[in-house]
Amino acid sequence: MKIYTLILICILFIQCDNKKSTSVDKLKSERNKLIIENRFAEKIQKYYSNGEGSNLKLEINKSDSINELIFKDNENLPLMLIKIPKKNTSNSKKQILFTDINNDELQDIIINVHREGGWGGGNVFDNEIFIFKNEKNNFILKSANNSRTLTDCKFGHFSLRNIENDKLTGISYCYAPDDGHCCPSLKYETLLRIKNWKLEHFESKEIN
Repeated sequence: MKIYTLILICILFIQCDNKKSTSVDKLKSERNKLIIENRFAEKIQKYYSNGEGSNLKLEINKSDSINELIFKDNENLPLMLIKIPKKNTSNSKKQILFTDINNDELQDIIINVHREGGWGGGNVFDNEIFIFKNEKNNFILKSANNSRTLTDCKFGHFSLRNIENDKLTGISYCYAPDDGHCCPSLKYETLLRIKNWKLEHFESKEIN
C-alpha cells in the first residue's frame, strides 16, 4: 500500500510539473510572438518614416491585429494610410507568410502591407510586400515590393493570398480601357516567384 501511494504521488508530481512546464513554454511562445510582431511593425514603420513619409506628420493607431500609420501634411490633412498586419485574420487571404526562402532550415517571413491615399487623396490603393530574411531570429528586411510592379498588365495591382510550392499566389487586378480608377474589372490568377530576395511576376491566368 505504501509503495502504491508513493507511486501515485510521483505520478501526480510529474503531471503537475509537466503542466507547469507547458504553461511556461506557452507564456514564452506568446511573449516571443509579441516581440516579433512589434519588431516587424517597427521596421516597416521606419521604412516609411525614413522614405516617403519623411517630411510628414505621423499618427499611429494600434490594435491586436494591425498597426495603422497615418501620414499627414502641415495642415493635418491625411495623405497616406498604411496598414501593417500583426497576425493573419483570414485563412483564404493571408497577410503574413512563413517560408524557408534560401533553404537554410530557418523560417523567413513575408508581410503584405496595405496602402491607401497615394499622397494626394482619392481612390488610390495598392499593397507593398516586405520580405524579411531570418538570420538566427534576427530578421533583416531584404526588399519591399510594390504590387503595381508585380502584374503583367500596364496598370493594376497584385493582392497576395498564400504561398504554394515556393510561389506566392494571388489575384492581379487590371484595368480595361473604360474602367474608373477605383475599379479595375479584369482579374487574373497570378503566381510570383522570389529571386535574389525580390519578387517578380511568374505567370497569370485570366479569371472569367
